[in-house]
Amino acid sequence: EKEQKADKLSSLLFDALAAVSKGGISPTLTGATITKTAAKKEWRVKPEEIVGHLKPVDPTKKHPKYYLADVIEVAHNKGVNTFSAELESSLDRRKLYARYLVDAFHAQCKAYEALGDSDIVQKVGREASGSIEKALGEYEQLVTRYQEHVLKEKERIT
Repeated sequence: EKEQKADKLSSLLFDALAAVSKGGISPTLTGATITKTAAKKEWRVKPEEIVGHLKPVDPTKKHPKYYLADVIEVAHNKGVNTFSAELESSLDRRKLYARYLVDAFHAQCKAYEALGDSDIVQKVGREASGSIEKALGEYEQLVTRYQEHVLKEKERIT
């Protein structure tokens, strides 16, 4: 069970890091809303996946709006492949998705800590740190090889 929790948390973290690296992150989703029509166009979430499943911001409205974070969660749970074209076509949408993932990661960390599973959070943090350090090392090696290649080409040309 702890391994499954760690895998879930790790997956959220690496999804968030990947999303952030593709264009940044939105400052907040707090208070952001979206209509059913916009959700269908922007996040590929059908009205029937929203109505009756998500809590509207103001249920008294004829055409209610829904919290954007909730709509993104529905899209995310369907799988990123279902709305990847929408992400690629809009930097703002990528930033919103990155914010959703970062917020989801932090919420999951808090939930695990509240359950007394802070060791899982620490383990995932250590593993992520190690993976990032490894990736940076590989990147530095690649840059060094490229620089050496450029120097050889300069010498050959001159």
